[in-house]
Amino acid sequence: MRKLTDIQRRILSVLGLAASLAAIIIAGVWANSQADNAVCTKLEVNIINSDSSMFVTRQSILQELAKLHIDPVGERMSKINTKRIEQQLSQSEYLENVECVIVNNHTMLIQASQLVPVMRIFDGNRSYYVNSRGKRMSTTVRYHVDVPVVKGHFTDAFPPSRLLPLINYVENDETLNSLVTMYSVRDSNNIFIVPCITGHVVNIGAPTDLDNKFAKLREFYAKVMPLKGWNYYDTISVKFSHQVVATRRNKALAATFDWASINDEPDADIETMTTSDTAVVTSSADHSSQRPAAAKPKPEQQASAAEQPSNNTDKARSKVKSAFNPQQKKTN
Repeated sequence: MRKLTDIQRRILSVLGLAASLAAIIIAGVWANSQADNAVCTKLEVNIINSDSSMFVTRQSILQELAKLHIDPVGERMSKINTKRIEQQLSQSEYLENVECVIVNNHTMLIQASQLVPVMRIFDGNRSYYVNSRGKRMSTTVRYHVDVPVVKGHFTDAFPPSRLLPLINYVENDETLNSLVTMYSVRDSNNIFIVPCITGHVVNIGAPTDLDNKFAKLREFYAKVMPLKGWNYYDTISVKFSHQVVATRRNKALAATFDWASINDEPDADIETMTTSDTAVVTSSADHSSQRPAAAKPKPEQQASAAEQPSNNTDKARSKVKSAFNPQQKKTN
């Protein structure tokens, strides 16, 4: 038998490679034609973050699809627009994220996560939950979650999500988390926390510079409140630079509030300061070695102490007072 020359071997290799490529192409075309003709026979729905507080179910997803006139079962797979299904389901106020995928030639999978509230808003007669991205969800009798409560009115310019730095800061501090029962918002520069220690509210101002503001509050609680009494002041304001302004009970002057157009918190206006209705305590928590004498701003009509929840126990109040009062800690 004649031996193949190098050229003949190369020709045979090329022909073999060409035959393999042709087979692959033919198989691909056949597979695509089969996929184009494949019909969806099954729809699977998976709720990712389902738990004991579950309010989104497989049945509710199917009902939402029916409202949107979407029924993939029986449809050719090539005609199913998964992106459109994702976009339409994502518009539901109860869903936080939706993913729609084809898992094989006959099954479509919808993976959805229900909205995770981070706060509950009470705005007049309205109440709704808000997630970390600011999406709102109407309250329902089928679902309740223990999240921070906020009372106030919000706009597009000042959405509820602007409070997240403050809420997260409080929740990450064990003592502050025990102290705060709810939040009351008058405007973007007057945000109040309502403590479990009944008798006063705390004006945080805007939700910025929180380390400094809460350091001043801690110092005021530790050094002033045990001496004056926990019911002596109606409002404690830490919004101003280098000072804490405490308004005596029944001495606050009336004032009206408008939504601030800017985020900056102006220093106290010395032209409107009073001397009879406020106690101004210069705090060492402010990191400024030299500063002018602290001015005493005009007291404000603050959140009423009546807004505070009535279900606070003496045990909770005692725990918080002890945390802020070093002298009480020593005696306990």
